[in-house]
Amino acid sequence: MQKFIKIIEKFNYWGIILLPFALAISTGMLNAFIGMVIGTCIVNKVLKKEWHFIKTPVNLPFLFFILVALISFYNSVDYKSSFKGIEKLLKYSLLFLACAEGVKDIKHLKRIIASIAFFVGLIGLDGIWQFIFKRDFIHGHNLLSCSINLPRVTASFSAPNGMGIYLAVLTPLLFGPAFFYLKGWKRYLVTVAVTLGGVGILLTFSGGAAIGFFVAVLFMAIILKHRIILALILAVLLMSPFIIPKNLKNWAKEVNYNPIEFVCGTTRITLYATAANMIRQHPVIGVGVNTFSKNYGSYKLVEMEKYAPTEDRMYAHNNFLQMGAEVGLLGLGIFVWFLVMLFRSGWQIYKRSESEFLKITALSLIACVVAFLINGLTETSLYNQIGVSFWFIVGLLLCLNKFLENKELS
Repeated sequence: MQKFIKIIEKFNYWGIILLPFALAISTGMLNAFIGMVIGTCIVNKVLKKEWHFIKTPVNLPFLFFILVALISFYNSVDYKSSFKGIEKLLKYSLLFLACAEGVKDIKHLKRIIASIAFFVGLIGLDGIWQFIFKRDFIHGHNLLSCSINLPRVTASFSAPNGMGIYLAVLTPLLFGPAFFYLKGWKRYLVTVAVTLGGVGILLTFSGGAAIGFFVAVLFMAIILKHRIILALILAVLLMSPFIIPKNLKNWAKEVNYNPIEFVCGTTRITLYATAANMIRQHPVIGVGVNTFSKNYGSYKLVEMEKYAPTEDRMYAHNNFLQMGAEVGLLGLGIFVWFLVMLFRSGWQIYKRSESEFLKITALSLIACVVAFLINGLTETSLYNQIGVSFWFIVGLLLCLNKFLENKELS
């Protein structure tokens, strides 16, 4: 029995390490790895007769969030879709709990970060390759072009924004160690990965991803009072009007330099207005979990459709507006509670830990969450495959608590 438990634990151990790779390659591989991480965690608990998951500061708010999602069934127009939404929530909760519990020690955590460095570098390099040779080397995806005739890379992802979200969420985890902790050849290797990830984000021309990554780096530089990085950020801001592509300058003129329209596009403004209309009509528990697209056509505003017409099945392209529409302001408020507890947990680790590695890792993981949330203002990333990256980062941030409590693990 002990031998079998060790085998199960090995699968869980390496499943967590390789999950970021699966996320970048295919939906099928990702689902297989999620199943392996969750399945091995549950089987291990059954064999050891452990009947509860790890306690974390976010368990209670997430439980309440699921309860509100269940209550939102009252307004659902499609119970099948809503049940699927609950299934996703349960899957994500099991994933971040399995990751929080499955990371055994600092060595394991460092291997996870090393794997993320490799895969971020690989995807960034694939994007650069696609930009130069018009086709990526992993899946053979062609280089895309947007409405203002700018080439946009996708690498192994199906869309540029998917690649942008992936890199914007994971690259900050590497930025912290590369610039504030590592020494020698390890620093150089991780810095290369950060550079490839940053270039990859720029080549996607995903405004939300670029802003999210920028804010994450700015956040770390301010907290750590790193004057050189702050000076470089200021220099980039001052130079940006002169170095951005001409197509973007022309687009800025066309939208009268409106920052929301410039970053989001005209279609998203109509989507946001429709989501706000759903919230206005069902403010408490929303229209029903996982039914936004099915309700969209019924809540479209005539005046906004004249401004920028949309189809009858759309996503909000804003995590918070879609959440507010589906589970109401009550559900959105509980999710904010979840985030507050998550940030508080990470910040306590940063302030209390005596380990420089844990401090930098905690701060970097907080920055990853910040990048995802900023990007989520222009994307519905919590509602598609790429949202797994958020729950993975949540699990890693929560796992740090046990290292703080048990110094032997660190």
